[in-house]
Amino acid sequence: MNHPGTSFTDDALALLDDSLQLLSAAARFARHADERASAGLMPSSLGLVEETLYALGRGCDHAASALIPPGDVWQTASRRFALSADAWPALTGGAAPSHERQAQLLSALGETRDALRVAAERCGAARTILESTIAGPELVRDHRHSPAAIA
Repeated sequence: MNHPGTSFTDDALALLDDSLQLLSAAARFARHADERASAGLMPSSLGLVEETLYALGRGCDHAASALIPPGDVWQTASRRFALSADAWPALTGGAAPSHERQAQLLSALGETRDALRVAAERCGAARTILESTIAGPELVRDHRHSPAAIA
């Protein structure tokens, strides 16, 4: 699955596979969320969704750093964007984006991270309300200390 002039590592290909699995899991969540039999598991499920949203936000930060690596304190933004452009992953053979376009990309990824964080917080609030009203198995006791939070 190599594109001309590119070589993907197993880890890089895993990103695509993980993204596909995440989409599949989200679609299954949506299908099963309306089942009455799932109601007792909803607080734990929302805890896992909450942690997933936090992890996706961290992924946006990592993506931004992979595309436009952070520079040293003494390095100007212009120099940082120039270095990034020199190493840009031009999968389609196109030119690297301008400095302005790279700044837009960083901004968009930051906004996405922030939106995911807010979504995670709202999901956590819903989980807390459900935990106070539904007595069910506690599969996720403290989502911030779960294995997903550590990864």
